[in-house]
Amino acid sequence: MTRGTAYLINNRYIMETQEFNGDMYLNGGKGEDMMNCLLNVNCLKSFKKELVKFNEDNFNYDTQLFYPSKIKDYVENGIIEMSNDNYFKKFFSDWTFWKNISNNDVQFKTRDNKLIVLKPNQQIAINFGRFEGHKLI
Repeated sequence: MTRGTAYLINNRYIMETQEFNGDMYLNGGKGEDMMNCLLNVNCLKSFKKELVKFNEDNFNYDTQLFYPSKIKDYVENGIIEMSNDNYFKKFFSDWTFWKNISNNDVQFKTRDNKLIVLKPNQQIAINFGRFEGHKLI
């Protein structure tokens, strides 16, 4: 099963969803639905609304959907580190889906040591923390 987790980055914290388990890949999977629902996100309220709908339409999990975290738990010097050491400790999912509604650029250092810049109001899907196959909108 291909798993996926969504993250919302704002100026004060990162909101993480529970992990969705099953077909969360792009190109025909539910990952495309996730990317489409993130297009409608511009604040925490819309993130929660869209992800509740995504859950109802695709999984119907009856558990806690959202987990707030401090920025510093993910971002260090403006970079989200997805190295081999960090990836499975922090992210674990096959796919991570990120929406940046902060006022700042956020960089991702991938497991293959490449940088991806996520500008305010952009979103990205990253497969196992690697540069290859990511989708930036």
